[in-house]
Amino acid sequence: MISIFVLSQPPIVFLHGFNSNASLMDLAVNITKQQIPGVYAVSCEIGNGVPDSIFTDLFWQLEQLKICIKNDPQLQNGFIGVGHSMGAYLMRGYLQNRTSDMPRMIRFISVAGPMAGEFCGIKSSCNELWDAMKLMDSAELAYSHFVQKHFSLSNFWRDPYEPRAFIEAKTHLSYLDNEVEHNELFKENFCSAELIVLFGSQNDGIIVPYQSSFFGQYENGDDDQVSDMRDRDVYKYDKFGLKTMHQQGKLIMVETSYKHTEYFHSVKFLSVELIKWIKTDE
Repeated sequence: MISIFVLSQPPIVFLHGFNSNASLMDLAVNITKQQIPGVYAVSCEIGNGVPDSIFTDLFWQLEQLKICIKNDPQLQNGFIGVGHSMGAYLMRGYLQNRTSDMPRMIRFISVAGPMAGEFCGIKSSCNELWDAMKLMDSAELAYSHFVQKHFSLSNFWRDPYEPRAFIEAKTHLSYLDNEVEHNELFKENFCSAELIVLFGSQNDGIIVPYQSSFFGQYENGDDDQVSDMRDRDVYKYDKFGLKTMHQQGKLIMVETSYKHTEYFHSVKFLSVELIKWIKTDE
């Protein structure tokens, strides 16, 4: 006999990040099933995993995520989306881009996601992951069609010294931030989630600045000073619903002490800190 609790608990979709594949989420899937008996939990794969996570653009990767979710009969009545790093960014993309024929994302949980982009290398220090972007020492190269098409990380590279080039290149992040061609559906969809939870850490080591996990970004013309999300124009003008969700108390920010690669290998994080936001009775 299935309990009423299980019936009320939405299924869970996990999504891996850059240079990874669906197997990274195996521990999270297994712990979730142990903690919530009878729940449906699945890890989506983006294309062929590692190579496609690196060498394809995020417009294409988002379409693959849509296919994974739309084609799963267990998800048709809605689901909770949990993403790590670039996977969290893509989950945000699904939330904002959802059309009426696609399953609803009931909750969105971002774990160390670059919600406001990434930049490093002038005053700020870079992890070796970002060496390829550091080599592109001009916005003209970093935002070129070839790089944007063939290197996923470039799609949310937000150069604070070249804010106009970031938008004019129609980067994927400028698209999600509704700074290219305003789409009211992006805001409507973002605000359709009952809850958005953002995990981030000063010890992250990959997301730069780490406040990007909380929609913070470097101030224009500087990669030393960080603007809180509330000081950004996308918040002030509520371009995609960030201000609305925050003021309604539906945007939760959780600061942790984890390094970027520790989250989905930590039993404590998965079974205690993450599960409380996955369980809908919590």
